[in-house]
Amino acid sequence: MPPDNLVELLNRYFAVMVDIIFRHHGIVDKYIGDAIMAFFGAPIKREDDHVNAVLAAVEMSQALQGFNEGQRKRGQPELQIGVGLNYGVVSVGNVGAVEKMDYTVVGDVVNLASTLTSLTRAYAVPILAPGSIASLSKGGVHFRTVDRISIDGEWKGTLHHPATSLGPEQEKAWQLHDRAVTLYYEKRFKDAEVLFEQVSQMIPGDSVSKRYLRRCKQYTQSPPTPEWQGYVPIVSTGPAPLE
Repeated sequence: MPPDNLVELLNRYFAVMVDIIFRHHGIVDKYIGDAIMAFFGAPIKREDDHVNAVLAAVEMSQALQGFNEGQRKRGQPELQIGVGLNYGVVSVGNVGAVEKMDYTVVGDVVNLASTLTSLTRAYAVPILAPGSIASLSKGGVHFRTVDRISIDGEWKGTLHHPATSLGPEQEKAWQLHDRAVTLYYEKRFKDAEVLFEQVSQMIPGDSVSKRYLRRCKQYTQSPPTPEWQGYVPIVSTGPAPLE
């Protein structure tokens, strides 16, 4: 796109997304190209900071649909976004040189959120959150297990996709998916395959169930080692897994 059109597009996009972040008590840290970095819990800490972050992410994903309707009417390309979430202890304060200081957050928690943002494209889901957020968020937020990963051999955890509203069919599919995931990590791959097949039929084009389905077929033919726990190794600076 011509530079002036690109800037106009980004400004319209940022206006929509930043308003959502602010309404959920978030702070916009900075813009990184076409990305927004935001944090919750500083300078004012709330008990539900993690919930506000999840709600903001879900609403941003939903608002993109309306934004893209406007893009189609303008004859401009539609946008896709990925949101990476994380929750934990960070260092917060003014960072930089005397000539230019920024109030920002730094630490491993921030780095993981950035990595999860990149992984949304590989997993084809709009939002990724670790188990720490899924276990803390109660009521009104649904989570579906996306994968188990190990990043740089240092961080191990489970990735989840959150949603705040599910239709009856989708809710049934997510519950079925959870049962299938339990069977999968118990190495009951044939049983899990049957359920994942049902989920993929209930949610056409669902990348998550299809990925598990491929793995079930693979492990049924060639079982993993006894030490297997299902963690997919990922290098944060390398390409994302596309299997």
